[in-house]
Amino acid sequence: MEFSPDEQFQNLLSTVVEAYQELGSIRLVESELDISMVKVRKLLITANAYDSHMAGTVNKLYSSDRTIDEIMEITHLSRASVYSYLPYKTDSYKLEVLSLDAENCARYRERKNAVKILQEINRRDHGDHYTLVDDGNHHNQTCNNSNRGNNSDHNSTDSPNYNMEAGHEALWNCLVAFQRYPFRTVSGLQFSYTIKTGKNGELTKELWIDRKISKSLTWSSIILAYNNAVKCKDVLDRPKALGDIRGVSYLYPIFWRFGLIRVPEKMAATLERPQERKRQADE
Repeated sequence: MEFSPDEQFQNLLSTVVEAYQELGSIRLVESELDISMVKVRKLLITANAYDSHMAGTVNKLYSSDRTIDEIMEITHLSRASVYSYLPYKTDSYKLEVLSLDAENCARYRERKNAVKILQEINRRDHGDHYTLVDDGNHHNQTCNNSNRGNNSDHNSTDSPNYNMEAGHEALWNCLVAFQRYPFRTVSGLQFSYTIKTGKNGELTKELWIDRKISKSLTWSSIILAYNNAVKCKDVLDRPKALGDIRGVSYLYPIFWRFGLIRVPEKMAATLERPQERKRQADE
């Protein structure tokens, strides 16, 4: 089903607003949707979902029939900056750009839905020992803080209440959805991964890390780390806390992004920090 440009634009607006309300930061929305910060801010202004002193000043002057040159003189902003604080006109959004941004929004929703399903499966199968925190931050999650020696059925992958196959399938769907997503290691190095297609045309269950030296993560290693992650009750302060597993330094931020583990607050700030872009301010 194809949507008209106007419908695509309205969907773009609603997705950007939704992401901003959840993440609370233009910079994080930029990272999630792969849309520039300036464009994100302009879209939020168009949807009446963003306010700042400068945005209010520029729009008030523009509404009072001040020219762009006059606004530049009053605010000391460049011409491009003045326009960046003004709302879009639907027909001014280039169709080819709109189509690309619409695809980015579709991928964002696909990732969000995949994570939601994975978390719901783990919450259902682990009961009170796996409690999601609905605080508006999709990265946050808590596990019960009882002692590691507790062998409650709800907390064991050997439990009949735990649907291992469903959990593994949901994890795989998340991994597929997050291909080329910008992750960061605990040392701040940005990376992404892809899943190659085999001779039969199906995806191979092997993640190829996009770094200078190509590395791969096997499905067996991923599952081993995942089975350890769903048993967690405490904050995992380092990748090795998931186990002595090949590629665990990459699985650690991936699992945190999926809401499978908790990490220290300072480490979360490193994992969450999006790539910096020149001459762009958040607010």
